[in-house]
Amino acid sequence: MQKTLIQVQSLSKNFNGKDIINDINFEIYANSIVALLGINGAGKTTLINMLLGLERPTVGLIHMNGLEPSNPYARKNLGVVLQVSEFIEVLTPAEMLAFVAQHYPAPKSCEEVIESFALQDFLNKRIRVLSQGQKRRLALALAFIGNPRIIFLDEPSVGLDMQSRLKLWRYLKNYPRENGVIVLTTHYIEEAQCLADRILVLHEGKIHADSTVADIQRQFSNDNLEDIFFQLVGGGSMLKLIFVYTAFYVTELMRNVSALFFTLLFPAMLFLLFGGHHDDAFARLCHYAVYCNFAVQTVMLQGLGISLTAAEHSAWNLQSRTLPVSMVPSVVGRILSSLIFSLISIAFVMSVNVWQHDVALTLYQQCVILTIALVGGVPMGLLAILMSKHLSAAGARAAFIMLNTLLLFCAFSLPTPGDLGFLLQLVPSTQWMMLSVAALTKEFIWPHVFWLLTYTLLFGMLIGMTQEHSD
Repeated sequence: MQKTLIQVQSLSKNFNGKDIINDINFEIYANSIVALLGINGAGKTTLINMLLGLERPTVGLIHMNGLEPSNPYARKNLGVVLQVSEFIEVLTPAEMLAFVAQHYPAPKSCEEVIESFALQDFLNKRIRVLSQGQKRRLALALAFIGNPRIIFLDEPSVGLDMQSRLKLWRYLKNYPRENGVIVLTTHYIEEAQCLADRILVLHEGKIHADSTVADIQRQFSNDNLEDIFFQLVGGGSMLKLIFVYTAFYVTELMRNVSALFFTLLFPAMLFLLFGGHHDDAFARLCHYAVYCNFAVQTVMLQGLGISLTAAEHSAWNLQSRTLPVSMVPSVVGRILSSLIFSLISIAFVMSVNVWQHDVALTLYQQCVILTIALVGGVPMGLLAILMSKHLSAAGARAAFIMLNTLLLFCAFSLPTPGDLGFLLQLVPSTQWMMLSVAALTKEFIWPHVFWLLTYTLLFGMLIGMTQEHSD
């Protein structure tokens, strides 16, 4: 008896009162290559999005190996390539392959897929400088590096020259499909005829034919194919993936020159120019504490605000959601990478102090300043995440400038921030600054702690509500 890998039951999808997919049922069995065909607007993309767990059906059930497709474990043997493949373009193909391979329990070796898809000539170039054909070969390599058993290919040979296309066909024909399946769409009828064992024709949201290529050709004169998917995925351990995502986000930020300047050098430069020239020794100490806060804030707003906003609006965001992993490694990785850069940025401020200002510090004061800078960064980090959910990239940059300007403006009130207006004192970064001053003077700190905890809970709840609404 054939093993069922994909099962669709009474599936419907409605957009604005229109049925895009209308009560379809089918099963896809192991050891086969299936081509999904249909004219433009037939509903193929919507169907594939639901099969991959990227969209929820209005009605009906989908099971991938007996699991819902949104379950990361269901995607551990899945390979997918989108019709328009997107990548992290600051990386090289070698780095991209290594990054994606970490999601799999038993991936192929990078050397094997590099040879299979002829990536040697551009392996160490930045992805953004590659041609469309080179990017397509990289996309194919990424789809197969996880040794997947269920593979979705959307227009797999688009952008390939004839030699690469024939090589791909041989690879797919010879790919071991024991207990596995390949699902593809293509505009080349010879591609479907050469590769597919079975054809599904989708028309006006319904399955109109389910047969061999020869039978379909006899029944339909219009075999225009299109939209679907194919990428890779697997399932590494949670701790390993957290490390992988942390390293990836550190690499991403290291290759962004403007982000490096504003997160690492800008706070130290401002401290050098404006931070240590106050006549009063305690005022200089307070300025030092606030510039440490400022260093953390710039990192949080950049790493968890602007960068996350850009990621939310990138085409790679959709592709990354087909990987067999929850949001946890990505979120924790961003937080840890931001923490790393926060420590580095604080170290630059400390270096300026030692080199130029020589603000006198006891060990207790240094520990207090460092602790409050890092802990106070939590609500600012949550605010940055919330900002990324609701603002465009330009809006996030504007908020970045406004919040940093506000903190620096408040710094000029030191060492008596209580003189600030009531409304200004309600700003999270102002409470953060006032907490630093209160701790250094060993005054009553709990009102400021209360406000920062309130902001932390409030921003966390708003992020949760936003995420729930987006799901």
